[in-house]
Amino acid sequence: MQGVYARPLVARFVVATLLNFQSKVLTRLKSLNRILKGVAIVTATLIILAIVVVVATGYLVAVS
Repeated sequence: MQGVYARPLVARFVVATLLNFQSKVLTRLKSLNRILKGVAIVTATLIILAIVVVVATGYLVAVS
């Protein structure tokens, strides 16, 4: 009889552990997501600036 009562407890413990782990991973992912968004914005800005500089340089060379 002991095994019959133990199984639901083990299952509950496993489920609780998995849910806890999942919530921890999700909060970590959220903070990572913020960092990645910041990096993406900075990278995009740098790429746009580089394109503007290249276009401006090409224009100046063409004008002269």
